[in-house]
Amino acid sequence: GRGIFCQKTKKLGCSPAGVSPPTLQGILLYFAFSLLPARTWTCCPVSWKRFQANCYYSASDSMSWDESEKNCTGMGSHLVVINTQAEQDFLLRWTKDIYSDRRGYFIGLSAQEVEAQWRWVDQTPYNQTAAFWRPGEPSSPETEKCTAFQVNSRVEPKQNWNDVSCSIPLNRICEAAAAFM
Repeated sequence: GRGIFCQKTKKLGCSPAGVSPPTLQGILLYFAFSLLPARTWTCCPVSWKRFQANCYYSASDSMSWDESEKNCTGMGSHLVVINTQAEQDFLLRWTKDIYSDRRGYFIGLSAQEVEAQWRWVDQTPYNQTAAFWRPGEPSSPETEKCTAFQVNSRVEPKQNWNDVSCSIPLNRICEAAAAFM
């Protein structure tokens, strides 16, 4: 169908490069197909990248963390929740492929509540042992309550999370479950 792409689940990889941002029609088709019972194809909206059972979207425009989460939610997704080393490695490889002098990407980890506990947007429990903070981070919990996934040559690839102000404009990575057809 238009607006989505599907692939046999045995294959890795996903979207073609240089495809325009997803349309509302494409996103609606994607979610309509996600309700079908047959599950031999894994599908993501066009211009999203598939990894395992999820679809990822990197936006090239910059906005605050709150605006970024609203933008992802408006596409039926949320800011990315990084659960494993494999997912961290995938995101690092993928963002380096599309990186063009960007400071970083917002991810779905923040400490915006009064108790300043780190929380994922999907309520996945925060696990310090599965976190990929830069050395010395998080460093300023009073003022830097959001998390950026940094991609540049000065950052250690396996430890590239940095706590940042939620109001600075950054790019974002959205995540949604892949549809199976």
